[in-house]
Amino acid sequence: MSELMLSHMQSTLERVSGELSALKGKADADRERMLGALGDLSANSGAVMTVLAAFLKAHRLDPAIALAVLDEEEAESGIQSPEIRQRVKQLVGAV
Repeated sequence: MSELMLSHMQSTLERVSGELSALKGKADADRERMLGALGDLSANSGAVMTVLAAFLKAHRLDPAIALAVLDEEEAESGIQSPEIRQRVKQLVGAV
C-alpha cells in the first residue's frame, strides 16, 4: 500500500473513533437522563399511591365497584394485567 492510502486509512479510522466516542458520550448522557426520569416517575407514582391509599382508608370503597371499573377498562383495551388487578385489590382492601 502506498503511504497516501495508509495515511487516508489512518485519518478515516481516527475520524470513526472520534465519532464513536461522541456517540458513546451521547448514549451515556441519554441513559442518565432516562434514569433520572424513571426516578422522578417512581417518586411521583409512590406519592400518588400513598395519597390514594390514605384516601381509601378514610373513605371506604366497595371492592366490587373498583373491580367492575377495572373489568370495563380491560374489556375496552383488550389488555389484562394481573399485576394491576392485584394492586387494585390491595388498595381497596380486598386482599
